[in-house]
Amino acid sequence: MLRKLLSKKSKGFTLMELVIVLVIIGILATISVPLYTSYVKRSYAAEGNALCDSIAQAEKVYYQANNTFWAGTGSAGKNYIGAASAGDIAVDTTANQYFQAFTITAGPTGNIADSFSIVTNAVAGSKADGIQITYSAGTTGATSVTVTGI
Repeated sequence: MLRKLLSKKSKGFTLMELVIVLVIIGILATISVPLYTSYVKRSYAAEGNALCDSIAQAEKVYYQANNTFWAGTGSAGKNYIGAASAGDIAVDTTANQYFQAFTITAGPTGNIADSFSIVTNAVAGSKADGIQITYSAGTTGATSVTVTGI
């Protein structure tokens, strides 16, 4: 009877097999967690890119009417590109969760602002905190978008 018990093979994993599996899981986690974090931050930045695109469209409409780009700042809520008159374009940031405020600077050539730059920072304390988006465009049609903090 004792001989029968000793000759019976156990059905289970050895300690070495379990350690190898844990090491593999650890390696996969150290690779995947930073990638996932980067993807999430890029998705937050997409909201800022959309805001910059909306502002850029409003700037182009303003340029068509005034032959110059508008410069100013905007905050959370409804912002006007121009002097908030009936003909000016509104940019509403109320629905934005991470990017609400922005600053527009117009670059002059002579007396006409023929280019503009939009800078928007993520709301402080939000999940996207630390991300900044800079959008530059002009009358030539060339645009550049720079995202930092990802």
